[in-house]
Amino acid sequence: MDVVPPLFVAKWNMHKDAAATASFFETFRPLIGSSERYDVVICPPFLRLEAAVGVTRGTGILIDAQNLHWPEEGAYTSLRPDDPCVGGVCIGEFEKKNARDVIAEQFRGSMGMLTTGQFAKVVIAYEPCCAIGSGDAHRFIRSQARANFGEEASSRVLILC
Repeated sequence: MDVVPPLFVAKWNMHKDAAATASFFETFRPLIGSSERYDVVICPPFLRLEAAVGVTRGTGILIDAQNLHWPEEGAYTSLRPDDPCVGGVCIGEFEKKNARDVIAEQFRGSMGMLTTGQFAKVVIAYEPCCAIGSGDAHRFIRSQARANFGEEASSRVLILC
């Protein structure tokens, strides 16, 4: 059985311009050394994706987007699910809503567009875990995965908190 390397994922809010984004990665790259033992994913804001992708090309640092939205039109600063510019995307940025309702909506919307094979490559990061209650967020997310993609897929999906 293959050993899955640890996965480190970080995102930041919109406090860096393009030059500060490049400067951050110039400083960050030597700090992580060789990433053969682990995977590093950084999720900059939508407006800094191009700068981040450019400065990390060939470094082993993966760049993912912070958000996506499924409507074809509207005032959304996020990617469409079929946008090929990054390897992955954080979905479900929300504030001041019922967390269960939002998670269920995300499985119907963004996740609902995925096949079971595509879902097998998904890593779910829920922030903050304590928003619903101790362990309840994990159980609810796993129940949504089970309802939408089946028992095997729900038992295999990686959920980070």
